[in-house]
Amino acid sequence: MGKSRIVLILLLIAARSLHRAHGTAGDAQNVFLALCNVWRIAKSGSIPAFTTPPDETDYKDILYYNMSAADDKWHALLDTAAPAGTWDKMKVTLGAQQKHFDWTGKWEEWQRQRQHTKPGAKDSNWAKENPRPISREERARAARALNLTAHIAQQINEQLKAPPTKDGIDLIKKINSALQEAMCGAETKYKFEASTNTCKKVAPALTKATDCAKGENGKSIGNDLVCICADGTDNACGARGADTYAKGDSTNDRIEGTAGTCPEKAAVQHLDSEISAAIAQIGALMAQQTQSTSKTVLGKENSASCTDSGANCVDYHTYFSGPDGGLNKVPWIKKLKEAANHYKLYEADKQKRIRLKEQLAALKKAAEYEYNTKGQAEPSTIPVQSTTATASKEIACESFNNNETHCPTDSCEYDKTKKECKAKPGSESTAAGTGEKPKEGPSLTGCARHGTKAECDADKKDDKQNCAWRKGKEGEDEKDTEKCRNGSFLLNKKSSISTDAAFMSLVSFYI
Repeated sequence: MGKSRIVLILLLIAARSLHRAHGTAGDAQNVFLALCNVWRIAKSGSIPAFTTPPDETDYKDILYYNMSAADDKWHALLDTAAPAGTWDKMKVTLGAQQKHFDWTGKWEEWQRQRQHTKPGAKDSNWAKENPRPISREERARAARALNLTAHIAQQINEQLKAPPTKDGIDLIKKINSALQEAMCGAETKYKFEASTNTCKKVAPALTKATDCAKGENGKSIGNDLVCICADGTDNACGARGADTYAKGDSTNDRIEGTAGTCPEKAAVQHLDSEISAAIAQIGALMAQQTQSTSKTVLGKENSASCTDSGANCVDYHTYFSGPDGGLNKVPWIKKLKEAANHYKLYEADKQKRIRLKEQLAALKKAAEYEYNTKGQAEPSTIPVQSTTATASKEIACESFNNNETHCPTDSCEYDKTKKECKAKPGSESTAAGTGEKPKEGPSLTGCARHGTKAECDADKKDDKQNCAWRKGKEGEDEKDTEKCRNGSFLLNKKSSISTDAAFMSLVSFYI
């Protein structure tokens, strides 16, 4: 072999070695783009903060029907002019403190409902469009049915106004905080700042040996993106200025500057599926590298260590060590998965709210029927009691979603695949339609459903007793029998208003 041929071979070997020691422009671009994608998802995938929605029109109509059908004495109280008609004065008139009830806030809302439904109201045609039942008997009958409907509607409305939660966890806050931690990490050094909506600004020049050390890799998408792009002389990430931003100087923000060169800016459409696809892409890129017993690399390994000035990689070996090691242990990937899991719960909550609104619409139709039925009601084509019973049953069962242990087996069934507690088909008692007598004995509701004193005493809300184990009072059945009775009758019977059945028909579910 001639000397010239030997020299040529040696030059080729040297060139290949040099190529291995230093990246070339664009040779880490595939990893750069993959990290740009997860940065996009984490940055723009956040959920807008929850704002309390206004009352649904169907819900307000139910309350208007309920108010209009109420007794004249109740209307007279609500029509009392200020200052005597304010709650500060009225609570004294009604002896609220002695009788242990407080209608602060509710009283003003009832007054607004009364003004809206009052005949001749200045700014409302409601009474003209919805004439009140003529006779006292018709109003009393309507009020009894409307009271139950309003009670169920109020429970639904409270759920619609509450932020989406699961087991006491605010889902929106959980999703957003997980995405922010994936972007910037949990440590103070780069921690997400709400005021700028990005990671804490870090402008000083990068010290790759420490800032991109193995112990720093995987803590945040932002710093990993910087470490991939920060090389000696070549722009291995391909985007204009990426290497300059990544290496840092006194004016540029390393993370935000490097991420700003990412081409992908599209909004996130489906957070959970986009996260899954992005993580799979990262895994596929890592699989293309030849890993060793001491290194598990993402990126272009051009030298002995990812901390070398010419390297375009991060080393996740720490997270892949041990029998349960893998991508799931990388902190920013773990946080993205956490966000995806809570997003699925958030989406389920959105579907639940759609169903709740559908239930309100059905209840509104039931309320309209009850309000407008004249004389002795015929069997309703709208299953009024069945509608409210079904709504109540669904609400009760859904409260045990993701809780198989406590999902009631008598009236609900648990779907292990969807992790949902649902009402059993046909489990709700088939109640009679309006004006129709039950075929069997009427089902017990309210306080009457409690068969023991212990159950009765346990029926409380905000430490206020809803029910009482006692004998009956005037206007109640079986006066000499001790049983669980409505707490509304605990009001002092010396007050002519408090013992008026028509008055109590409107307010009993508020106490």
